[in-house]
Amino acid sequence: MTNHERQSKRTRTTAQVLLAVLTTALPLSGGAQSAPTPTTSPVGAPPPAYVAPAKKKTRQTTTAIVEQSTSTVSMQSFAPASLTRYQIGEPTGEEQLYLEFINRARANPAAEALRLRNTTDPDVLAAYTGFAVNLDMMVSQISAIAPAPPVGFNSNLIWAARMHTADQFTNSFQGHVGSDGNGPFDRMLRAGYVWAAAGENAFTSAKNVYHGHAGFEVDWGYSVGGMQTPPGHRIIIHSPAFSEVGIGATNGVNGTVGPQLVTQDFGYRLDSTPFITGVAYYDYNGNSFYDVGEGIGGVNVTISGATFFALTCNSGGYSVPVPGNGTYTVTFSGANLPSTNITLTVSGGANLKVDFRPPYSPPTIGGPAVPVVNRNNNYSFNPVGAATNYQWKQSMRVPATTIEGAETGTNNFTIFTTGTYAPVQSGIKASGGYALRFAHPTPVDQVLTLNWILRPGSSSQIAWASRLSWATSNQTARVQVTTNAGVSWNNLWSLTGNSSAQQTSFVRYTNSLAAYAGQEIQLRFIYDHTGGNYFNQTSSGIGWHFDDISLNNCEQLIQTTVYTTTSTAFSFVPTAATNYSLRVRAQLGDHFADWGPAMLSLAAATAPLAVRITSMPVISGNRATFNFNILSGIAGTFSIQTAQNPGGPWSVDPTASITAIVAGAQYRANCATSTSGRCFYRVAAQ
Repeated sequence: MTNHERQSKRTRTTAQVLLAVLTTALPLSGGAQSAPTPTTSPVGAPPPAYVAPAKKKTRQTTTAIVEQSTSTVSMQSFAPASLTRYQIGEPTGEEQLYLEFINRARANPAAEALRLRNTTDPDVLAAYTGFAVNLDMMVSQISAIAPAPPVGFNSNLIWAARMHTADQFTNSFQGHVGSDGNGPFDRMLRAGYVWAAAGENAFTSAKNVYHGHAGFEVDWGYSVGGMQTPPGHRIIIHSPAFSEVGIGATNGVNGTVGPQLVTQDFGYRLDSTPFITGVAYYDYNGNSFYDVGEGIGGVNVTISGATFFALTCNSGGYSVPVPGNGTYTVTFSGANLPSTNITLTVSGGANLKVDFRPPYSPPTIGGPAVPVVNRNNNYSFNPVGAATNYQWKQSMRVPATTIEGAETGTNNFTIFTTGTYAPVQSGIKASGGYALRFAHPTPVDQVLTLNWILRPGSSSQIAWASRLSWATSNQTARVQVTTNAGVSWNNLWSLTGNSSAQQTSFVRYTNSLAAYAGQEIQLRFIYDHTGGNYFNQTSSGIGWHFDDISLNNCEQLIQTTVYTTTSTAFSFVPTAATNYSLRVRAQLGDHFADWGPAMLSLAAATAPLAVRITSMPVISGNRATFNFNILSGIAGTFSIQTAQNPGGPWSVDPTASITAIVAGAQYRANCATSTSGRCFYRVAAQ
């Protein structure tokens, strides 16, 4: 049996459609390089959806978004002891995001179809091309689907979904029958979920959450219009027969599966009552939609007339069953959060979705702008609602002057490549003895992340030398930036291949970083593959060579130290008279919010001299007495100045006397009064 025949057999048994064309790299001949031949990467599709026969029940849908407080701020409130906590488990941020995509699609299928057609996500676009998806047909089909009520998480279904995802990962397969021979409905029952209706979606080659959701919703495959017939995954997502769901998502690669695997188990129980469900989150990026890392855990959710209450899980999600149709008031409350009420009406036995999106005030630091070296300098910041802890960090700020061309090894970057080729090489270079290069021995992104933490200004730039040769239109060289420690990356620059030698010498590129002025960023160089044909040869001159990475007018943050505190105050002890950056972030359950704005300071060897008058003058005859303190620094001499108006002119009182109350800290001045009837005083110290 040939390799190709083995691949075809595996395709049939897993119901996963794969296109595999196996080629080998062309050798070099006579010292001259032959034109390489591209190979084709597999394109995966989810298997047929799995649905249990069920009695369908029609429901209506309503979504409410709470954007601001409707009453005063309160501390953490707890449900009455007579209520029982309803728990949905602990879905991860990615599992919660899958649910948000599902419920967004169920609420407005037509709008979701337009989002999918207009997406710019490169992985989804590559799938559209690979399966030849007819986007107009896709929009028409999805737009014809009637809205359905939201589904809420169920802890038993989450367990069932996670177990199947883990099984598929461990045993490197995609399908609905597990390695133990049990199907999805057996797994759900074994997990304790007695279903009256059930369905399952599974996908083991998703790139990320959005790619996985698009795969299910579009239901791409090798059928009419580039979509599966019938579109079983899409049917399950939109079916009004289901009121609950469990999602199990994991990241990793094992053989033919990865980088992300996801199972979605939908269900309905005959004894089920309607749920009020949703998610609590801070909308850091202002897109009015939940994103991973935005969830607020520990928010108390009580509902009038219900015997259950909820505390939102770490991802922010919650569900609370209510007795049936009727009008309910949902109350969200928590430590340093606005206590918020919203009234809604359940009808037709349908679930309702209510999200809690309180305003976010990042922790902003207040304290001395000129801290003293080797001395405690006290700072404080505003609390963040529902925070369970805080971290603050100090970093020195120095000019970013290093030029990276791999001359000193890999100290300044972290690199990920596949295969056995050398990413640091001396054959083709712009200058010096070495340069960097990427190839695609396998259709996996090759990534170099600079270890520098940078703080750009309005005139900051990054520059590098680039040579891209023998890359297809599916292979792209990119320079990207992250502002959230790698959670997401944005393109700064990109160059796509054209299946020719293209760049036969290095080209110098310069890109502005002004859009990220004042933020903490990292940069990476990535050679990505979006699916389809690619050059898999690793010979010198094939792929992307880059060299001489440099930064202009940019600060680098070094010697960063992170501390944990339970209070909203901390003490900073600088060790050198130099520039520093201080930032704080809140911990929300098992994850951290974004870092708050930086407080920039220039530490000094000694404190700047600062004096404050601390008492009103006491008049006795033609003399006045008042106290003043030394707030910081050391004063050698004092003088008392007087004026008839606050704006001056000021003159020194030669008759004034100064007495120390506490030497070096507190003093008393005795000076003359004015014959005009009023007098203003100030202290000059040096």
